[in-house]
Amino acid sequence: MKKYLLPAVEIAPVVIAAALPLFVSLSYQINLYLTWEGAFRLYEGQIPYRDFGMPMGYCYWILPAIFFKLFGPYLFTLAKAQAFIHLVSGLSFRWILLRVGASFKVRLLSMLIFSLTYVLGLIWPQYNHSVIVFQFTALGFILQYLLGQEVKYKWLYLGGGCFFLVYSFLIKQDGGGLGILVATALICYSCIELRSPKP
Repeated sequence: MKKYLLPAVEIAPVVIAAALPLFVSLSYQINLYLTWEGAFRLYEGQIPYRDFGMPMGYCYWILPAIFFKLFGPYLFTLAKAQAFIHLVSGLSFRWILLRVGASFKVRLLSMLIFSLTYVLGLIWPQYNHSVIVFQFTALGFILQYLLGQEVKYKWLYLGGGCFFLVYSFLIKQDGGGLGILVATALICYSCIELRSPKP
C-alpha cells in the first residue's frame, strides 16, 4: 500500500490544481479565439497552412482538437484539455525529480510549489505554456535514457525525448529550440562524462 501511497501524495497537488478550474465559473482569456479556431479547424478536417493560416505551430492545436473530438467543440472543452496538459506537466516534472535523485520531501515540496505557481494560474490552453510542458516530457525521457537503469531497449527513451522535442518545436519555435539546446547540452555532457560518443 505504501508503494502507491507516497506517489499519490506527491501527485495530489497537481491533480487538485489541474481539476479545480473545472468546478468554477471560468473567465474568458484574451486571444483564446486563436486556440479555439485552430483546434476547431483541425476538428473539421482542415489542414494547417493549406486551408488556413495561424501565427503558431500547428502541433499546438492537436491536443485541443482531440478533446474536441472526444467532448465536442465547446469552449469548456478547452479547459478540460488544459487540465490534461497540467497532469502531463506534473507527471513529467515528477519524473525529472525522480531521475535526478530528489528525496520524497523535496519532490513533495517541489510538486506543491509547481502546482501553486505553474498549474493553478492557467485555466485555458496557451502555446507559451504547452511548449514548456512537452519539453518537460522530453527531458523526462532523456534523463531516463541518461540516468535510468540499463535496459535492452533504452534507446526508445531517447527516441521519445526526440519526439517530444520536435513536437514542442512545432508548437513554438523559440521555446522549442531552447529545449533542443538544453537536451543537446545534457547529452553532450553525458558523452564527455562517459568518454563515449554513443549517447
